Amino acid sequence: MAIWREGLHEETLTNTIRQKGLKEIVIDIDSSLIPSEIEIAEKSYEGFRGFNPLMGIIKGKELSMAGFSLFRPGNASPAANNLSLLRKISKYLEKNNPGVKLIVRMDSAGYNHRIMSYCDKEGHGFVIAGDKYEIVLDTIAAIEEDKWEKLKKRKKRSHAIKEEVAESVHFVGPEKGGKAYRFVVVRRKNNWTCPHL
Repeated sequence: MAIWREGLHEETLTNTIRQKGLKEIVIDIDSSLIPSEIEIAEKSYEGFRGFNPLMGIIKGKELSMAGFSLFRPGNASPAANNLSLLRKISKYLEKNNPGVKLIVRMDSAGYNHRIMSYCDKEGHGFVIAGDKYEIVLDTIAAIEEDKWEKLKKRKKRSHAIKEEVAESVHFVGPEKGGKAYRFVVVRRKNNWTCPHL
C-alpha cells in the first residue's frame, strides 16, 4: 500500500521558485530502495526486504530539492505510481507557481504512453530513458551508420570511451492511442568495438 506524504516541502519549494524567479524547472521522478527488517517490510526486486519510496526532485537554476514523495512497499513495481505522482506535482505547481514551464525527467520506469500523453496534454517537455526491449533495439539497429555523429569528448570520461549520437522515431502505446516520439540514442564504443545503449 502506497502512502502519500503531504506538505513536507511544498510551501518552501513554492516560495523558492518565486524568489529565484524561475521560469522553467525539471521534475526528476525516481525511486530508491531502503533496506529494513521491520515486520511490514517487503522483499524488493534486489532480493532484500525494505521499502521503495518514489520521489519528485525539483531542479532549476541553483535549486535541487525534494518536494514530493510517495512511500511504497519494497515489492512495488518501479513503474507503479509514476503517473499519479507526476499529476500531483504538476497540478500543485500549476496552482502555486503558474506560468512556470515543466520538463519531466524519468528513467525507463516512466517509458510508457500514458506518461508521455499526459506530458503532451499538459504541455510539459520530457526526457524519458528507454530500456533494451526488442522493439527499441530494432529501432536502434535501423539507424543508418551515416546518421551517427560523434559527441565531443568529456573531461571526466575515459579517453578509451567514444560516444556517438543519432535520432529516430519510436511509436509508443497501443495502435489507436499511441503516438510517435523523437527517439535520441547515445552509443558508446570502447576502442570502437562493441556498441552499448
